[in-house]
Formats: sequence, C-alpha cells, structure tokens
Amino acid sequence: MLPAFRILICRVAFLLVVLLPTLVVAAWAVQRSQPAYLNARLDEWRESLTHRLGVKVDIQRVAYPSYWVARIDGLEFSDPETKLQLLVCRTLEATRTKTVWLVEASQPEIELSQLAAFWQIIDGRLLREFSAEQLPCEIEIGELTLRAGDQAQTVTQVFASLRPIPNGSEVTLEFRLAGVDTPQPCRLTMRRKRDVTPPVTQWEFDSAGIALPC
Repeated sequence: MLPAFRILICRVAFLLVVLLPTLVVAAWAVQRSQPAYLNARLDEWRESLTHRLGVKVDIQRVAYPSYWVARIDGLEFSDPETKLQLLVCRTLEATRTKTVWLVEASQPEIELSQLAAFWQIIDGRLLREFSAEQLPCEIEIGELTLRAGDQAQTVTQVFASLRPIPNGSEVTLEFRLAGVDTPQPCRLTMRRKRDVTPPVTQWEFDSAGIALPC
C-alpha cells in the first residue's frame, strides 16, 4: 500500500470515528441549548406535570445537562381553584434510566395548611393511576421545609418512591426530623390494592419511636 494512500485511509478513519461523532454531539448540545427548544420543553414539562398531578404548575427555566437529564429551576405547585401555593422548589433534577426515574430536589418547601392536597394528589393521581407499564420513580431530598405561617419544621434525608406492586401500586416515604437522632427513619407507606372490590388504599406509618409535632 502506498504511503499516500495509507495517510488518506487514516484521515478518513479519523473523520468517521472521531470528528463526525464529535460534531454531531456538539450540534445536538447547541440545539438543546437554544431558547426556542428550551421554551418548548418548558411548556411540555408544565403541561405534563399539570395533567399528571392536577395542580397549576409554574416553571422558571428548563435545561438539559445531558441527554437523559433534565434540570428544572423555580418549580411551583399551586391549587388551580384557590390559587394557594402548595410547594416551591429551587431546583429539581430528573434522570431517566432504563428502569427508573431518579429525581433530586433542592430546597423544596411545602405549606402545611395545604398538606391535605398532597395526600389527594398521591392517592387520587399517583396511586390510582399508576400502572405496571410505567417507570418507577425515586426522589431524594436533603432537606425539606414544612411551613405553617411564621413557623417551620425541617425534615432531612427524605426518600420517596412510587412503584408497581402485584395487583396495585405503592408509595413509600422515609424521613428524619432535623436535630432528632433515631436509629431508623420515620416511614410512611401507602398501597393501592386492586385485587379487592372496590379497590382500597392502605396506610402504614412507623414513627421510629419518636413523638412527631402536630
């Protein structure tokens, strides 16, 4: 093989194996950073969450750090009828894998006066409508603030999950009270059982042996 032909083959190989994939990835990254693309995705997230949860959803900004990761800034839930705020969250990052949605929430705050609305969302919108075909979801929160007027209670190491179970679906919530040492976290489990008529929702709560504030 002539030296010049070898050089040509090497250049073509470099173009196909290195340069072209790099350019494709760069073009994809640029396209996903364009305002028009991000505004369209922001509207999609807002409409999807509103339809799924039955609340009014406001989002300040959506970005995509990588292909399967979405970062949502300035997330707010409010009651569509009363307009009362239910939740605010500074940043939420959602990662889709082959088997589960992984969600990390930063500095979320919930209004205690609206806590009943969350139970309605969990029972009426999530447990009852979740099917085995949908991906499970796991949520991790370092600190969650529960507000009641001028008072606030912080819970830490919050972990929540939504997943299918035989003949139903299940939500679990684990957390610790800030400043209270316990050998294990408090744990709330809600199960929707569809193998009975009519279907029922079962609740289980383990307070980890501590007195919780009312």
